[in-house]
Amino acid sequence: MLHHYNKQERMNSFTYAGDDIHLGINLKDIGHQKTLPFHSYGPAVRDYWLIHVIAEGKGQFVKGGEVHMLGKGDCFIIRPMEVTTYISDGEEPWEYYWLGFSGDDAKKLADYALPEEVCTAKAGKEAFTSIVSFYNAFAAGREPDELTIVSRLYEFLAQLRKSIAPDEATKQDIVSVALQYLENNYFRDINISRLAAELGVTRSYFTALFTEKTGSSPYNFLTALRLEKAKSLLSESELRVSEVAYSVGFAGIERFSDMFKKYFGQSPLAYRKSVRQ
Repeated sequence: MLHHYNKQERMNSFTYAGDDIHLGINLKDIGHQKTLPFHSYGPAVRDYWLIHVIAEGKGQFVKGGEVHMLGKGDCFIIRPMEVTTYISDGEEPWEYYWLGFSGDDAKKLADYALPEEVCTAKAGKEAFTSIVSFYNAFAAGREPDELTIVSRLYEFLAQLRKSIAPDEATKQDIVSVALQYLENNYFRDINISRLAAELGVTRSYFTALFTEKTGSSPYNFLTALRLEKAKSLLSESELRVSEVAYSVGFAGIERFSDMFKKYFGQSPLAYRKSVRQ
């Protein structure tokens, strides 16, 4: 085991070579860092799995051009050969724990614990406690034996899976609450990422779950709902087309007209005329 301490970067980490007994999954490194404001790493790739769990503060995780704003209790997952960057906030720099692992069974275990579409998630109290306890064993000089290390890795991944992949009842609750929210607030400026965060899941997980349960993505469901509400207003009210658009949550009449024609094959005005003949 190699111990690395960087006082300037407030980083403490342990690189673990491991015994040559091939248990299928091996700890590569484990560490803790209280980052400085605007501390960044990347763009970079690794050839192993790497998971960070945020203890305090906030920052950005960038993957595939998509920026994820993360904070206390979140985690971000870096898969082998993925290009990623992460940047600490300037005012509330994050503090995090991380561990990396590899091995013949690493992909199989990680894929089971971490759905492919998930790159950020709520870590959950149990997963956070697991990684902190794991790290503290090294920090206190109590290097675990190989079997204990592997069991700790399994434990951490199991706890992370519980927080990322809720049970079936919880999944249905998430979708039910989302449907009710969209039905009651379709006319508002709805941000799908914010809605997912309020439900305690990532946008990617929420989108996959919502699509699985309803057959439609949250965005497409919301758009269709707004357009159906618009049809009712066009046929039953004297509102101008622009007023109808704003009443159902569209920011502009041009976008509304384009989407209405795409869905129903005629413009809002043409539809109104057809139902009033």
